[in-house]
Amino acid sequence: MIHIMSVNALPDTTHGPSIGLPAAMGALVLPAPPCQPEAPDTPESMIVAFFESRFAYSTLDPTPFVATANAHIARMYAQGKRVGEAFLHALPVFLSVVNTQQRHGGPFGAIVVHYAGGLDAHGYGIGPPRVLGVGANHVGPHSDPSAHAEMEAYRHAAHRQGASDLSGAVLYTSCESCPMCLAVANGSGLSRISYLNTRDDAEASGFLDKRQYALCALPRATLMTSAHRLQASVRRDLRGKLGAHGAVVVDAHGDVVAAGDVDTRSDPTGLASLQAVRRAVQHQAAAHTAPVWCLPDGWTLVCREIPHPAGLMMADWARLVRPRDPAHADDPACDSPIPDPTRVIHMTEHYEPLPVRDRAGQWHIRQATETTYEQLTVPESARRVRTACFPGGRVSQAARAVFEAWQHEAAGGARAHLEDPSKCPGGSFAGNCP
Repeated sequence: MIHIMSVNALPDTTHGPSIGLPAAMGALVLPAPPCQPEAPDTPESMIVAFFESRFAYSTLDPTPFVATANAHIARMYAQGKRVGEAFLHALPVFLSVVNTQQRHGGPFGAIVVHYAGGLDAHGYGIGPPRVLGVGANHVGPHSDPSAHAEMEAYRHAAHRQGASDLSGAVLYTSCESCPMCLAVANGSGLSRISYLNTRDDAEASGFLDKRQYALCALPRATLMTSAHRLQASVRRDLRGKLGAHGAVVVDAHGDVVAAGDVDTRSDPTGLASLQAVRRAVQHQAAAHTAPVWCLPDGWTLVCREIPHPAGLMMADWARLVRPRDPAHADDPACDSPIPDPTRVIHMTEHYEPLPVRDRAGQWHIRQATETTYEQLTVPESARRVRTACFPGGRVSQAARAVFEAWQHEAAGGARAHLEDPSKCPGGSFAGNCP
């Protein structure tokens, strides 16, 4: 068993004690991937030097980390050395450790990388890599069920490049993406995803991503309701509530709590459906003056179009989609596996698109929404975005060690402050969050 230890500790001058890295990470051997013969083994001393460098860092402010990582990569190439995939996987593992040690959220990290020479036929990078954006799980501090590590990385990368189109980029993540994050990856144009921990590893650590994949496999009619099936008077009422917006969240009394409109100019997650749920959760957080990660039972997402799967899965993370067990209302793990289709309603039979804008200002639909729904249910070998678990030896051990440490703390009650049911009306939030 690999323990989290204070090895190559990085002091955080603004957010508490030193950060312990997995012991396995201090002895990483970094082989180049089989499809990248031009990248020789990265010397172990290089990655140790990177993690031993001292700088104040918080996962809530990713800019210093990106600058440090890119400067280190540039130095390696200037010395005639290259960066292999194991190094790039080690960065999100490092983020996941920092994030949990700083009590900012769950054990998840992700980075978006662009290669100077593009990608080869297998999706592997050619030339020096450049980190575009990074993310860690910030569901708690942001009161945002969509603030998974991957979503934060997409947002950071898009903001830094001033465009939401991530075509040609690669996502390296400490854990297999949930359906919400995978759906945005498809729509944003990402070329490849490489992860360490699997959805089975996540389930063993108490996260509910695997249940979401099971949800995606259900017929659409069991997940949501078309307004055409409702009485005319109900349809008129919902149209009035929707107004000119793309989506709204309605409470149990029929009042509109929050509205969402598409804005994906520099954010590939800016879907109307997703933004409506996001704002509703943040509205609840403001009302409770404390972090909130889900919405009360009985609330409804009303969309103009069939919601993009990222928006639908966001609604599920906010606990809008599945009925709760009255005897265990505070435990998302006890929610029914059978969704309540009346909690998500769409007014038309058109699909909500995910348009992305490139750096030249041109708009694109990188993947049709109906195709994205299908892509969430097919094997990895059939996905249009190349997706695979990285067989990384030491770095994979380090990723698993982070999950083990999380489980250990959960057993000891050290995460109680992150899962206080009183901070979530109708129940606490679990899953790939916090």
